[in-house]
Amino acid sequence: MKTFCSKLLGAAYGLTILTLSVLCAEKGLGEEILAAKACNYLLGSGIYDKWISFGGERGILGCPVSDEIDAPQSPEGTTGRISEFDGGDGAYIVWHRTGRFAGTAFVVQGCIYSLYKDHGATASWLGFPVSDEYDIPDGRRSDFEGGFVGWSAQTRECRASKY
Repeated sequence: MKTFCSKLLGAAYGLTILTLSVLCAEKGLGEEILAAKACNYLLGSGIYDKWISFGGERGILGCPVSDEIDAPQSPEGTTGRISEFDGGDGAYIVWHRTGRFAGTAFVVQGCIYSLYKDHGATASWLGFPVSDEYDIPDGRRSDFEGGFVGWSAQTRECRASKY
C-alpha cells in the first residue's frame, strides 16, 4: 500500500480527487493518498481515469464492487492494481505499476472478463492485459502478456490461446 500512496501524490484532477490521509494513516504509513471516489469506492487515478473514459457509473462498466487492490504479480513479474466492476457481464480495470506498460490501465470485460477471472486473472498464464478489447473479423479480442482471449460473434463463446 505504501507504493500506491506515494504513486498517487500530485495526481489531482479538480474536485473529483479526494485527499485521504486517513486511509494511509490507518495502514500506519503516515502519508497522504489522492484517490477518486467512484460509487462509494476508492480508485487510484490510473484506474479512475480509465473508468471515466468508459462513461463512469453510467457507462458500460457500471460501478466498482470494492476499492481497488494490489493485483497478484504476473508470471512475467508485472505488478499493479486491479478493480472489478458490475456492468454487463462484469469487468476489470487493470493498471500496470511495472513492466513495459507501466502507468497504463486496460479494460477486460464481458465474456473475456469471465474467462480471464476463471483462469486467475493477473496471476494466470495470461498475466496482465496489454490491450483493451478490440474488433476482429468474427468478434472481439483482448491481448495479454502470455496470450489472448477472443470472443466469437458466431458461437458467442470465448477462447484463450497462448502466443
